[in-house]
Amino acid sequence: MFFEGFAVAPPRCYGSQGVVGASVTVTAKGVLVADKLVAKVVNGAVDKVDKQGDENSLQIQPLFDALNNEASRQKEMARLRGAKFDGLLTIIAHQETPYRLLTEVLYTAGQAEFQKFRFAVLKGGQRGGG
Repeated sequence: MFFEGFAVAPPRCYGSQGVVGASVTVTAKGVLVADKLVAKVVNGAVDKVDKQGDENSLQIQPLFDALNNEASRQKEMARLRGAKFDGLLTIIAHQETPYRLLTEVLYTAGQAEFQKFRFAVLKGGQRGGG
């Protein structure tokens, strides 16, 4: 399991309207959206086949697809409530997650219209269960 070795369970994320929001979890083994693996991580990096363009691209395409779907879902929920989509995303990562990987996740989230971020940093234990 991707959360193996962590002392805490992943938090539920709430947007400004009190509705459960989106979260991205970054582990040593993968990037997850709604607890579903969207991209594998090997040696602190996403495989180049999951990048838009070339291996130096900041956009992680499967993450973009998942977050774009989540943004559409949240926009529809907000519309039905007469509210505005707040674009809030919680990023959950271990304290040793490489900066480049976090940059790619944030860039990709921005491309999917998430513009506000909360961070949950997991300390201690083994990163991603080993």
